[in-house]
Amino acid sequence: IADCMPDTSDGYALLGKNVSRLISTFRTDETLTEIENFVNEHFDGLMKRFREQNPDFTDRNYKYVLLSFAGFSSQSITIILNIKSPNALRTMRHRIKKQIEDSKSADCGLFLSML
Repeated sequence: IADCMPDTSDGYALLGKNVSRLISTFRTDETLTEIENFVNEHFDGLMKRFREQNPDFTDRNYKYVLLSFAGFSSQSITIILNIKSPNALRTMRHRIKKQIEDSKSADCGLFLSML
């Protein structure tokens, strides 16, 4: 790993730029659609069912649910969705879970277990 680490300030700047570019890729509609297709394909239409059973979610909340269903870590979701702090993410997660519980959707238990 040490061989891959930059050893100059220019190297660190280039690494930072590449990481920023990668994060930006995860924020695009195209990439999010690919992730959603993956979740639907490998989890029996999970995101499709979630959208149908929970039509009142915001786009940002759908993205949180999608990334959670896809297995992204809390830290990754915080970065991809540009959430300001881990506490803000926990609050968001709590509100989403409450909204799912209140919906009493057919797959409520499944959705909650996947978050």
